[in-house]
Amino acid sequence: MARRINNDNAKTRMQPSAVRRMTEAEYQEYLASLRRRDAAPAQEPAIPQALDMNSASADIPQPETFRMPPPAPRPEMRPIAPERPPVRPAQQPSWGRVTPPVRSASINPLLWLLICLICIGVLILTYAYVSDRYKTVAGFTASQSQLRTDTFYNGVIVDGIHIGGMTMDAAKKLLSTSTQAQYNQISLSINIGNLTWQITGSELPFNRDLDDVLRRAYAVGRQTSGAAGSGSFFSQKLAAISTVGSTGVYFTTKSTYDRATVKSLVDEIAASIVRSPQDAQIAAFSYSTHEFTFADEVYGVAIDADELYRQVTAALDSGEYRKAITVEPQIYQPAVTKAMLEQSFGLISTFTTTTTSSNARNNNIALAAEAINGTTLEPEQEFSFNDCTGVRSVDKGYQQAGVISGGKTIEDYGGGVCQVSSTMMNAVARADLEITKRSPHAWPSTYVDRGCDATVDYPSLDFKFKNNKSTPVFLVSWYANKKITVEIYGQRLPDGQFIDLATETINTTNPPSEPKYVLNTSLPYGSSETTIKARKGYVVDTYKVYYDASGREISRDKLFRSTYKTYQETIEYNW
Repeated sequence: MARRINNDNAKTRMQPSAVRRMTEAEYQEYLASLRRRDAAPAQEPAIPQALDMNSASADIPQPETFRMPPPAPRPEMRPIAPERPPVRPAQQPSWGRVTPPVRSASINPLLWLLICLICIGVLILTYAYVSDRYKTVAGFTASQSQLRTDTFYNGVIVDGIHIGGMTMDAAKKLLSTSTQAQYNQISLSINIGNLTWQITGSELPFNRDLDDVLRRAYAVGRQTSGAAGSGSFFSQKLAAISTVGSTGVYFTTKSTYDRATVKSLVDEIAASIVRSPQDAQIAAFSYSTHEFTFADEVYGVAIDADELYRQVTAALDSGEYRKAITVEPQIYQPAVTKAMLEQSFGLISTFTTTTTSSNARNNNIALAAEAINGTTLEPEQEFSFNDCTGVRSVDKGYQQAGVISGGKTIEDYGGGVCQVSSTMMNAVARADLEITKRSPHAWPSTYVDRGCDATVDYPSLDFKFKNNKSTPVFLVSWYANKKITVEIYGQRLPDGQFIDLATETINTTNPPSEPKYVLNTSLPYGSSETTIKARKGYVVDTYKVYYDASGREISRDKLFRSTYKTYQETIEYNW
């Protein structure tokens, strides 16, 4: 009778002493044996002979456990081999025999499909994960590159020009070119009346805050607030750069200019146009034709320089560099026009006296008249008869003629020139000029009324007058046909008025009835000579009488008082 098998010991002996992997050849042989077994008809398993399980020599063959070798890395995908079924120890029948291992059932195709789907899903997830990580790394690298760039960020616009992607030097060069173009556009037209001035960029240099604006534009996206809860500094900068690119950041440069230069240019324009009105003036006077030539009047022009400055600066501040600015000048009419001068200038006064038959006397009168002729007196200028004629000497052609000296008439060089000064005095008074120095003769002259003479004696006695008008006066004098004439040309009295002289004798003194005798031993013995004639004395007032154009007296002014001495007849004798 067979012994009972101790299962615990049997199991212990059936465990393999070592585990190894199948080789590829063994694995293929194993698969072939399985295919042969499946093709053979089913047979009853052979009952093995009884074995002495307790015998030490009884060695029950134990199946080996195999594991799938790891697939070698290959560039192409290989089909996944089905897992080898584990080799289990043969179960011994209850009668003590060991049965061969039972073949495992084949894998369900649906399970294969499920496994394939799972593998594909794993591959897809792996690819997605790797792709996402690649994009994250690539994005991080790109973000780092974007943050480290030395160019302006996309969306930065200065003066309407997009400078994103440009370096500082490139942007500055581009915008500087636009600055120069801006300067070249400056051409302000200043229109005043029929005159035009141009203010260009070369005359008015600009200063543009380009460097400061570019520095601020470059800082866009590189500076963040770092507020708490707004993300990391890195993310804040990326967000700022993204915002700049999507919305844009606009900068505008400002061009400044020197307002003092503008003021100087405006003042220069004003100085060239502004002028005071100028009266028409006497350009010339012909002493031969006695005709005037007049220069045209000049109208005054004025502009509001402050208003012009305001308009120019307003145009520059608003960028209207090609604006035309028009300023209406203010016109001022002069007080005296050429037409007024033509009507008011001419002969003011004239006076003529008759000379004697003395050739020497008439010669002296002609020389003095010639010296005076052609004299121009400017306003406030004083005339001196002695200065004008000078010393009446023989060198100048003067001859001896009768002169008054010591109450008697003697012969001296220049005798007769007092008639010229007296004639001039009458013309001067009637021209309403101011007489500053005048002396009467020792007794009244025969060629003018009492109180209307003016004696001269170089250098002690002089006749002077001043041009008290606002315009020049011109003296014309000549001798002809025993007549001496003095004319004064200039601005006539207004409204056709004229002046004449009137005299009034205030007192008359008769000389003594008996002559005065004076011994003169130089006379021939037994002879006598009347040296001083008996003459009455007079006190005479002279007036300037003003008349209107119709000859009606308007007024009279006392000109001066003349005193003529009384002379007793004097007889010189020798006996």
